[in-house]
Amino acid sequence: MRRALLFAAAVTLVSCRSGSHPSKPASQPPAQTAANPPGTPQSVEAETQVEFVNVNIHLDPVLVLRIRHLTGKFLPTRRGQPPTFDDKLSYIVAIDSAEVGVSLASMTYAMNTYVFGEPDAPLKNLRLSRYIAYRGGVVRFGKLTMTDADMRLIDTDPSDPFDFFPDHYKDHLVAGYSKTTASGGLLVYMPDYNKIPKSPTSH
Repeated sequence: MRRALLFAAAVTLVSCRSGSHPSKPASQPPAQTAANPPGTPQSVEAETQVEFVNVNIHLDPVLVLRIRHLTGKFLPTRRGQPPTFDDKLSYIVAIDSAEVGVSLASMTYAMNTYVFGEPDAPLKNLRLSRYIAYRGGVVRFGKLTMTDADMRLIDTDPSDPFDFFPDHYKDHLVAGYSKTTASGGLLVYMPDYNKIPKSPTSH
């Protein structure tokens, strides 16, 4: 793919070098340097440690990683040249440990733009969603009872987290709609609780 985005489905950030242009080939190392001759690994003391705490990092104008905590190393990609913030292709972040999240909107954008963004990509126009699934056993709601349960509650707006309020599940049901699957399961599409029109309180 034209633009490099080292971005796994597990949302592991190994690089902050996604760009708007194809990656340029790394410059050739000099024949020999006194400080770091060919074949000599960079010393541990020379490595730059990096730590992120509660940071939203933009990989492009739309794709945002929400980093709760990350520790690792700030490493150059070109031998003999230090990382520079003026060129985000000049460094990577090698992760030791991290807790990173990404919104479904950003993940959907990443999949359609980077992972399956080429004209000949096998998949197009992907749309990711978050949901609550119940499988097996017996589930009862209202006057209905489902045995060998197979029910999924799906957010009708995948651009933000599913805002679900169990005490008001009937409000979710009334404001949404459901579909029966070919296997007899139930897909229940529900709006977020904070988006359900509230009836005026009667006195």
